[in-house]
Amino acid sequence: MDCDNDHSDHPKDWIYPDMYPDIFPDVSFVVVPSRHDGKVKGKKSARPRHHVYFPHQPTASAEDCSALKKRMYAAAPFFDKGATDAARFMYGCQSGNIIWHEGNRTIDEFLDEKAFSHFGRETITEGSRNKA
Repeated sequence: MDCDNDHSDHPKDWIYPDMYPDIFPDVSFVVVPSRHDGKVKGKKSARPRHHVYFPHQPTASAEDCSALKKRMYAAAPFFDKGATDAARFMYGCQSGNIIWHEGNRTIDEFLDEKAFSHFGRETITEGSRNKA
């Protein structure tokens, strides 16, 4: 996934690499700075820009890969929506600031749990089950 922090021009809203363990608890991932990390890009100010690589179950097609990336974007809309296609090329860069985070689950396991626990159901409080 690609995070250019284009969702806001306010540094307090930006996603920093050290925030990912809290955003994706117990999920394995690697964060690598992009080649534009900390640089002006187009009309956007210098800001943290990075790529996040998540282990996941094997996918059988480009459609499956893209569907997984779209699920990740839906869960974390700070990622670049334009990078949800299966053929996205990520440029590499020289950097010593790589974050390797070992978790106990893959991103698809996390998304499956998140979807199940947030399936749009309201909590039914005691005594209110049959009230309209």
